[in-house]
Amino acid sequence: MEKVESLPALCGIHARHPHPPARLQLLASPSPMDALPEPLLVRILAGLPALDLVLVCRLVCSQWKALVDGGALWLLKCQAEGFAGKEAGVDATESWQTFYFLHKKKRNLVKNPNGEEGLQHWEDVQNGGDGWKVEELPGDFGKDFPKEEVRTYFVSSFDWCSKSQIIDLQAEGYWEELMDTTQPKIVVKDWNPPLPWITHTFADYGSGVRFVGFEHGGQDTVFWKGLHGGVTSSTVVVEP
Repeated sequence: MEKVESLPALCGIHARHPHPPARLQLLASPSPMDALPEPLLVRILAGLPALDLVLVCRLVCSQWKALVDGGALWLLKCQAEGFAGKEAGVDATESWQTFYFLHKKKRNLVKNPNGEEGLQHWEDVQNGGDGWKVEELPGDFGKDFPKEEVRTYFVSSFDWCSKSQIIDLQAEGYWEELMDTTQPKIVVKDWNPPLPWITHTFADYGSGVRFVGFEHGGQDTVFWKGLHGGVTSSTVVVEP
């Protein structure tokens, strides 16, 4: 059986060496950071990248592990990146670490929501009447979308048009334990002028959620030929 080296050996430090080289003696000596007050150490660690904190710093010693697993460090990171106000306290949320990572991941999980790539990424497309088309805003609506970066929208026809997407939450970075225990809110939105935003929030949905199915469609109520119903900026967001 192949011998597995210990972690010190893998790092180049042989603990049983009778006369360790001076360089290793220097590495083994107490670090100046050991003498730092804990609040100052927390602030220093909070300036490091999140993945380094979780994958590297937790392994340094029991003190660092406790600090990385605690709430104060992640609250500082949330405040530094604008995810939380300066008045927020450590007890304001159950896990500031989870809150931080959910904020970093927060994005629209619907691909091609505005039609800039035609019907790419959309499945089960039904093209009733003249079918789905993509037009530039403001188009027949006579007004722009609330966000300047959105310049196109889908329009349906006089007969039924629909399309859908299946979102794989694990593939998007939302692991099983997170979805089963934290159960972050899943917010779904669609813009269908002149109506207001159509929105729904899924919360307390129980364990086992791994996919989100999004589908929308429409047709003209009096079957007038042409393109009538407009939708854009369809969004599915996992909220902190």
